[in-house]
Amino acid sequence: MKERQKITRFDGISKWLSNSVSESEDKRYTHRLLTEDKSQRDIIINELILIVQKAHEDARYRLRKLAGNSLAPFGDFSESDPSEGYPDRLHIQTLKGYFGEIFAGIIAENFAPFGQDNWEVPAFLFRFHPVAFQHLEFLKQTGEIAKPQPGRTGDDCLAFRRNSEGVIIASLICEAKCTANHDTNMISEAHIKANKSSGYPVDIPQLIDILQDYNDDLSSNWKNALQVLQLKIKLNKVDKNYESCYLISYICGQHPVKKLTWISPNKVHEKYTIERRLEAVEIHLHEVENIVKTVYIQQKIFTISIDIPTQTVQQPDDAEVAKANSDWSDKQANRRYISLIGELENKNQANNQQVNSLSPLAQLLLHLEEQWRRIFLPNSEGILLNSLELTRNYSTENNLSDDNFVSWLEQTAPLSYSNNLSDAQLSAIETLDSLDSILLSAIVEIEQLAAKDLSPNELEEQLQKIWQRSFAHYASREQERLENLFIRRGRALKTEIYKDMSQRRRLYRTSLPPRDGNQLLTLYPRLKEQLTVGRDYAIWTVEERFNYIQNIVSILTSLSKFQLSDTSVNVTWNEILRWWLDHHTAPKKPSVSQISKWHSYISQNFGYRFNWGLGSVIALAIDEAFGGELVESSLENWSQTGLPWIVFWMKELIVWGTLDPVAAYLLAKVEDVTTRKQAEELAQTYYHYISERESEPNEYLNAVNIKNWVEQSYSSVERHLPTPKPPNRINVNLLKDFSKAPSKNWRVVPVEIGDDIQWFDLAGFPLAICQKPEKWQSDFLNTYDFMLDAENRFVSSKIYV
Repeated sequence: MKERQKITRFDGISKWLSNSVSESEDKRYTHRLLTEDKSQRDIIINELILIVQKAHEDARYRLRKLAGNSLAPFGDFSESDPSEGYPDRLHIQTLKGYFGEIFAGIIAENFAPFGQDNWEVPAFLFRFHPVAFQHLEFLKQTGEIAKPQPGRTGDDCLAFRRNSEGVIIASLICEAKCTANHDTNMISEAHIKANKSSGYPVDIPQLIDILQDYNDDLSSNWKNALQVLQLKIKLNKVDKNYESCYLISYICGQHPVKKLTWISPNKVHEKYTIERRLEAVEIHLHEVENIVKTVYIQQKIFTISIDIPTQTVQQPDDAEVAKANSDWSDKQANRRYISLIGELENKNQANNQQVNSLSPLAQLLLHLEEQWRRIFLPNSEGILLNSLELTRNYSTENNLSDDNFVSWLEQTAPLSYSNNLSDAQLSAIETLDSLDSILLSAIVEIEQLAAKDLSPNELEEQLQKIWQRSFAHYASREQERLENLFIRRGRALKTEIYKDMSQRRRLYRTSLPPRDGNQLLTLYPRLKEQLTVGRDYAIWTVEERFNYIQNIVSILTSLSKFQLSDTSVNVTWNEILRWWLDHHTAPKKPSVSQISKWHSYISQNFGYRFNWGLGSVIALAIDEAFGGELVESSLENWSQTGLPWIVFWMKELIVWGTLDPVAAYLLAKVEDVTTRKQAEELAQTYYHYISERESEPNEYLNAVNIKNWVEQSYSSVERHLPTPKPPNRINVNLLKDFSKAPSKNWRVVPVEIGDDIQWFDLAGFPLAICQKPEKWQSDFLNTYDFMLDAENRFVSSKIYV
C-alpha cells in the first residue's frame, strides 16, 4: 500500500505543545495533557491556519458544487464564489466546535494515540452540517450578525489504521469539545456519548460519499477500504483482530489551579463503563477564542499554496499585496466590521452569566426573565399586570424573587393587553407571546394525537417529554430551572390563559403567535365574506379580477403581521401589484433601473407576507368546515371549505404574475409554455372547453378539471411527471397508537434514515416506519403527496398537483 501523507501533518506542534502521558493500571485508559507554550504561537500559526483551511476545503467544494460552479475543489473562483464567508462568517461558537473537531484529527495523526503512529484521517465531515450552510445563506441575504447554530450530529472526527494491503484494522472514534471556560458537563457529555457507541463509526457512509467526489488514487483506495469495512459491519463479519478505540479531545482556555488536569490522569471517567480502550486528551490553550478567530476570521490575509502535500505557505510580494489591497479593500473592510460587531456582541454575552446556552428556546426563556426583571425593579414606574399587585410587596434591592417571576408567568394573559404599553412592557408581552406560540402548538398536537382533552397532570408529563427531546435540554446549563418555567407556563396556558380547547386549536391553525392569531380570528369573518364574492371570478373582466385580489390584499395586510413595507415616493403597492398581475394594461410601469426593486418588493410583500396570511385564512376555513377535525386538505374536499376555487389558485397567481389560474397552471406544468402572454392565450381554449361541460363559473376553476384538461391536451406534461414513480402503496409499521385518534388518515413526509424511511406528520412527529422501497428517490418528496392509512397500515402516494 502506498502510504498517504497525513492531512493534518503538523511539523511545529512539538515545540508549541508539551506532551505528558499517563495510563491506568489495566492499560485500557490513557490520559494525555498538552500544554501550550504561548511564546511559540506566532511561529506555528501559519502552519495551523493551513491545516484548518485544508480541513474545510471539501465543504467549500460542496457549496460550489451545489451552486453549479466548477467542480474542481481547488479551482479559481470569482467574487461570486458560493463559498464566500464559509466558515469565517459563522458564529464563534460554531467555529470553536469546528476547531475542536480538527484538533481531534491533529491529535490522532501527530501524537500516536495508544502508542500507534499510523492513524490517518481520510477526510473531515464538515460538508454534512447543512444548518451552517443555510445560516450562511441567510446572513448573505440579510446582512445580519451570525447566531449560534446546532452542531453536526454523528462522529466528530474519524481516524483509521490500515495494514500493508490497505485493509482497515482499527478505527479511532473521536469526540471533540472546545471551550473558553472549564465545563464539567461538557466532559461528562463526551464520555456519555462515547459510552453509548455501538463500537463502530456511524459516519463511514458519509466518508465514502466525500471520497467518491475525488478521482485521485488515494481517495479511491480509502473509499474501497471503507466500503469493505462497512460491508463487514453490516454482515457482522468484522475481523477478530479489528479494534475500535475512542479518543476524547477537550480544549480548554481555563487552566486548573489546585491540580494539573481537569480530567483524571489515572482513572477513567465514571460515565465511561465499557471495555474498549479510551484516550482522553486535555489541551490547555491560552485565549481559546482569540486563536479560533485568528485561524478562521483572519485567514484571508494568507495566500495558501495549492500544493497540499508539501503544506507550504506562499508569501505574496509587494506588488501582489498592493493589487490585493486595491481589489479587496472594500470587502475586507466590510468583513472586519461585521467581525468586530460579532466580537463585541460575544463579549457582551460572555459577561451575562445567565446566557450560556446555544438553544433558541432556552435563550427565549432567559430573555423573557431578563425583561421581567427590568420592568419590576423597585424604581420601576407602574406595574404591568393588575393580577400581580402582590409583586409590589416583594421587591428587593436588585430584583424580585424567582417565585414572583413564576407567578407572573402563570397568570399573565397577553390577549388582555393592547399595544398601548411602554416599549419595555410591550416587548415582554410579545416575548411571552412567542413562547406561547411554541407551547400552544405542542399542546394542540398532543391533544390531537391523544384524541382527548388531557388533564393538567397528563399535559405536564407530555411537556416534560418534549423538553427532554429538545436541544435546550442538552445545551443549557440551567436546563432544570428552564424546564420548570417551560412546563409551568404550558400548564397555565391550558388551565388559566386559554381554557377553551376550541380557542387553542383555532389560534394554532393560524400558524401565528397568539396575539397576531387573535387579530386574524377577529378579521376572519370579514375576510371569508370577501373571499366568497369570487365565485364568478372565471367570467369576470380583467378589472373585476384585479379589484377582487386587491381588496383581499388590502384587508389581509391591514394586520400588523402581514403589513406591507413602504414603497418609493412615486408609486403605490397597488400600482406595483397591478403591473405584476396585468402588465399589459398597468397604468404605471417600472423603468429599467426600477425593475429589480419592484420584483424584490413583490417577492417580499406579496409572495411572502400575503401568501403566508392567505394560508392561515385557508387553514381556519378548513378547521371551521370540519368542526376542528384534522382532515387532509385535498382537491376532493375543497368545496366543503365554503371557499370558491379562485382562493385555491390565488397563491399561484401571485407566484406567476397573472390574473388567470389556468395560465398559472400551464406555466407551472407545461414545458413549452414559457411566457404569461402565451399561457393566457392558451387558457382561452380551456374556458371554451369547460363552458360546454359546466354551468357554474366557480366549477370552471375546479383544480381537478384544469389538471385533467392540461394532461389530456399537452403531451409535454408527461415529461414533467417523475420517472420512476414511488409505489402506489407502501406497507409500514406504526410508531403510534391510533386506536383513539380522531382520524385514521394522516398526511406524512418521508425522512430517509439509512435503509429505512420514517414517515413524519407535518408537525414533526414520527408516525410510521418501513424499509426503503426499490428505486426510491429523495426528490419524490418534492413531487408527490403521501398519505398514511393508519387503519390498514400503508402509505399511499399521489402526484402533487
